[in-house]
Amino acid sequence: MNETLFVQLLDLACGALLLTAVLVLWRRELAVIIRVFALQGLTLAALVSVLAAHEDSVELWAVAV
Repeated sequence: MNETLFVQLLDLACGALLLTAVLVLWRRELAVIIRVFALQGLTLAALVSVLAAHEDSVELWAVAV
């Protein structure tokens, strides 16, 4: 993975994580908040996956899974 792609994917994952955090604060219905938390977990797994692919680390892949 080249550095440009790594930085772009990292920025995208961090932006999605920030967006889900704002959505949790914005929404008031508990069912929606639970869905957004699940989406936030997937976003966090995607962020760790990007790091694992860049570092080529088995431990990070295990955390992402």
